[in-house]
Amino acid sequence: MSAQFRRRGAALLIAAALLICLLPVAQAAPKGSPTISVQPTDQTVKEGEKCNFTVKQSGATGITWRFYHPQTGETVLASQANRRFKGLKVSGQNSEKLRLSSIPGEMDGWQVYCTLANSKGKVETEYATLTVTDRQGNPINASAATPPPPPPTQAPETPAQPAGNMPRVIGASAVLDGQACRVTADQANVAYWVINGARYDFDRVPQAITVQGMNENDTLEAVYQGSTAQTLLAAPAAGEPLWVRAVNADMCHIKEEGANPGGYFTQYNFTDSYVNLANGQTVPGGQISLCVMARLPAGGQVIGWQLNGALLQFDVPVTFFFVHGLAESQTYEPLLNAPASAQQTDMIRFAQVQCAGCTFSGGGYLNAQTGYVPRGTAIVLTTAAGGAQWTVNGAAQPVSGPLYLTADRAMIIQCQ
Repeated sequence: MSAQFRRRGAALLIAAALLICLLPVAQAAPKGSPTISVQPTDQTVKEGEKCNFTVKQSGATGITWRFYHPQTGETVLASQANRRFKGLKVSGQNSEKLRLSSIPGEMDGWQVYCTLANSKGKVETEYATLTVTDRQGNPINASAATPPPPPPTQAPETPAQPAGNMPRVIGASAVLDGQACRVTADQANVAYWVINGARYDFDRVPQAITVQGMNENDTLEAVYQGSTAQTLLAAPAAGEPLWVRAVNADMCHIKEEGANPGGYFTQYNFTDSYVNLANGQTVPGGQISLCVMARLPAGGQVIGWQLNGALLQFDVPVTFFFVHGLAESQTYEPLLNAPASAQQTDMIRFAQVQCAGCTFSGGGYLNAQTGYVPRGTAIVLTTAAGGAQWTVNGAAQPVSGPLYLTADRAMIIQCQ
């Protein structure tokens, strides 16, 4: 990587830190943001059948439905769900009524919610749980309680290969390792990577990427110095609204190679023509180029990134990156480790979360027992051993199952 690019990255992080310290802590929805009159409700459906999730609202100019797994923290945009769940058919992903059909059994236990946004701000609905039974109406996991008969003793044992997590790779080799797929560049002189048609310039160029949650419909291409990418996408035709969103991270527009960025945001609709706040120019919609920077507590480190819920871990630390020609709805979220000591930062106010008998996800963490998240971050807590009695800072919480909280202060959470 050139010295110019490293200087650019350093300048970017300094500029981001100075700007972030001016941002208010998220609390209530901003005045003038959309309002919700009817929340989506839980649905139970047999495998292969259909159901709808509905929200009634006013004031939204953009509606985006998402699926969330309370145990793993994985988030999937409804517009991308047919790639994540084999056979699923989705419509209305940007309307008040989300329609699902041919629902597969693997969606049992997933939760559904939507984000409503306008120029004043955004709000999120409550989470509605999707329960999927088998075709006779029995719990979907009942058949898993009885193990299948062992194979004949004469047949050699063949390790089972996980289905649906081997993406297409170009200029690289892919090897399955349990539920993960390790993609390694064929040469050492990687210039950048192309992921699902968009170019990614990382602050440190990885030679290998370990992927979970991608499948044969996803593509990773290693592009080498002096070579031309084969899978970069042209701007798509006008269609459904496309959103780019950052969780526990900040984004900004970029001018051109080597120039400082500008115009920071956390969510953006880039289907229509938009103003690039870095240079003031109007850009035709359909694609966007931007920089994504993780929000880090002092002492914290990025150990991976989630792209639309798929986890990518690199062989080098990646704190920020530039993406060029993004042409699909995308959510970026860094995965963090817990700082070694209780350090805070003057730039962003962080809340410490400590769990006993439970784990939390959100704010850059998956199933963590302790960590620091920006104040105002939504987190979900799940019991580690089947407990149902929750206390937060010594106060009882009258809930059963997952606990949803906003980390607006230091919290010690227990579940027993």
